[in-house]
Amino acid sequence: ETTNLDITDKMQKLKFGDEEEKQLSKEAKEDEVQIGEGVQTWKRNQESSFLCSTKSWDDEEMAIPEKIKQALRDAEVLRPSKIQATTIPLVANDVTRSVVVQSKNGSGKTFAFSLCSLLRIDPDEKGLQILILAHTRELVSQIWDQIQILNKYTEYYITQVRREDKKPQVGQITVMTAGKC
Repeated sequence: ETTNLDITDKMQKLKFGDEEEKQLSKEAKEDEVQIGEGVQTWKRNQESSFLCSTKSWDDEEMAIPEKIKQALRDAEVLRPSKIQATTIPLVANDVTRSVVVQSKNGSGKTFAFSLCSLLRIDPDEKGLQILILAHTRELVSQIWDQIQILNKYTEYYITQVRREDKKPQVGQITVMTAGKC
């Protein structure tokens, strides 16, 4: 069975010679999305439009609640990036609980997993539901900021644990570094 990815690869080989293709693949970063436990993997070149099937946050397959859509509009995030258009429907529609994403800086990965985290929250359960660990304090702060943008109209309790916190508060989503901050 031929997939869109196979066709894209064949088109790349026709468009570029083998040597040019090798050079292109060295220079261009690939995005990778692994679904579940490695069941399916898609790779694509940044220029490929294969993974950009969703054009709007309002598309049914995105399954985003209106409160989060309003926060997206307020933040002037008018449409999902390619990586967001690929990963968010997988989590929003319960296709999988495990997604591994590799992409360039600035492609929207943090926003994607932040939004997916909010989609997984049970509003009736007030205890810790999602723990996000980052390797630096700066990254913790960046992640927390992204979640706060999306959480503007929801009533979820999001916390950030800092080194100076003697008795840190734990929210429905908690963002922190492991070990000493």
